[in-house]
Amino acid sequence: MIERLIKNNKKITLIGTAHISKESVHEVKSTIEAEKPDVVCVELCPRRYEILNNKEKWKQTDITKIIKEGKIYLFLVNLILSNFQKRLGEDVGILPGAEMIEATNVARNLNIPIELADRDINITMKRASSKMGVFEKYKIFSLILMSLFFSEKLRAEEIEQLKNKDVMSQMMDELSLAFPNVKRTLIDERDYYLTNKILNASGNRVVAVVGSGHLAGIKKNIEKFDEKGKEEHENLMKNITRIPKGRNLGKIFAYSILLLIAGMFIYGFYVGGMETFTNMAWTWFLYHSVFAAIGAVLAFAHPLTILATFIFSPFTAIHPGIGIGTVSALIEAKVRPPKVIDFENLQRMRKWKDMWKNQVIRIIFIFFFTSTGGSIATFVSMGFMFPMLW
Repeated sequence: MIERLIKNNKKITLIGTAHISKESVHEVKSTIEAEKPDVVCVELCPRRYEILNNKEKWKQTDITKIIKEGKIYLFLVNLILSNFQKRLGEDVGILPGAEMIEATNVARNLNIPIELADRDINITMKRASSKMGVFEKYKIFSLILMSLFFSEKLRAEEIEQLKNKDVMSQMMDELSLAFPNVKRTLIDERDYYLTNKILNASGNRVVAVVGSGHLAGIKKNIEKFDEKGKEEHENLMKNITRIPKGRNLGKIFAYSILLLIAGMFIYGFYVGGMETFTNMAWTWFLYHSVFAAIGAVLAFAHPLTILATFIFSPFTAIHPGIGIGTVSALIEAKVRPPKVIDFENLQRMRKWKDMWKNQVIRIIFIFFFTSTGGSIATFVSMGFMFPMLW
């Protein structure tokens, strides 16, 4: 799908593509060769460009760094989405993002400058995450996880329909209704970011290759761009490229629970002496050790990881900055580090059992399972400790 616009003496050719479409690859190539523009803009940021061009990227993943930086959720979502898109691409015989790579290759062969016009993927994901409520996150994560079990193959004709304006408009409307905050961050903000990059690209003739879902928004933004002043545009760009500060609600809740627990122990010692204090301590240690260790067992962790989880869980439970999930995952990565083949197979998982055989995914499961076990243990142990205070 191609849209041609003229804005402030700049001739802009927008090519709306489906990211796993052979027809899109051909359309991109023929359009750039025919137009011979001054610059080619592509819907990629430097990180995504590197991933598409570096076939060894997954092998270079530092799982321990991901764990330490608290990026397991982001890593897992990106992995599952990438896996799902790759599977769809295999159904029609085309690699995801092939049209973007084709655009950069054709531009390079014709000595045409390339503009990576999309917002950094990490900023996009962090902004989306910060604006979602717990329920929205649960719905999206469930849908993403279900995609792993999607077995129906799509035909090339169905992929091509994704470029149809009516179909895409309907999909955007449904996304907006189901996940308004997600649609605003993933689509609307990036529409504006892409528009700004396209209009400020060097030269008077621009070809921009974008996903068809962005086509209508970019066209609308270009047509109304002059309605805003320079200062307003700059403020908007600053706003949509700002990484939001983490919400304090989680920390407030964690510290509130910690203060409540500390108060319970102090009050228990006050009313019942050392005997009550000791009984409460045993209850705390027992439930946290057992529940977290069960989580490690369910994730098929290494025996040393299970033992370490059993030992450390009661202590990490009273430290809001260090979770047992992080500790367990790091220990598993140390005693049984993933092999190269585990990273190679990350995008080849098609069944649930494939996930359990992969050490990278197992480490992630250990993080989730032990974290869940520790969280449950906190409330269960508190439930048993309360009667001891009377």
